[in-house]
Amino acid sequence: FTMNKCGSADVYCPLGSVRPTPVPEGYYSVNVDSSPDDQSMRVSQKICEAGNFCVGGIMNVCPKGHYCNASGMTKPLKCGHSGVFCAEGSIEPQQVLKGYYTVGGTSNEREEQVIAPKGYYATEGILKECPAGHFGNTTGLFNDDCSGSCHQGWFCPSASISPKVRYSILFHLSSFFLHVKILILSFSFQQIACGGENYICPEGSAFPHKVKSGYYTTIFNVEPCR
Repeated sequence: FTMNKCGSADVYCPLGSVRPTPVPEGYYSVNVDSSPDDQSMRVSQKICEAGNFCVGGIMNVCPKGHYCNASGMTKPLKCGHSGVFCAEGSIEPQQVLKGYYTVGGTSNEREEQVIAPKGYYATEGILKECPAGHFGNTTGLFNDDCSGSCHQGWFCPSASISPKVRYSILFHLSSFFLHVKILILSFSFQQIACGGENYICPEGSAFPHKVKSGYYTTIFNVEPCR
């Protein structure tokens, strides 16, 4: 009689086998040293561990955006919603931290969390712009007050962070000619000066307010002409 190799990962052959034994779904097969490397000489089966799912006798790590919360799973579960995320091999969804938002996949298959950048805030895993009239000068903000109201004498469009606009100029020199490329590396709406004596910007202004006829402006107020 000729001994034959057991076959493939979806079957296993214990000592004395006459024929291969099928591996049920939710289990994976292993060889003699309990490793899953050689798929043609499997000798036993094991139930799939949490954080993995098993199909066809092969154990697979639960993918990003999904979780596998029990042993013997055959299909990963979607993570849930924007307020949670699931890294690779997750046993259960992780709650997003305050001031962070979730990214990757669809809204119910989030893979990781990222801190809210300046000019934005994050709530329930969703990134939102700081509203007009407010500014956000730090990362990780978590409500629509952001860092506070725009100062008197200035107005703030949405996503404002600071009174400076930053540009970067990149010079690239070749042996034949000079390329000058202007790259806007980071441009965000900033606090902007109100604009002149015929405008006024009270605290929290989203845009300048034109002074009515018969009134004049002071540093902090509008007064009627006398």
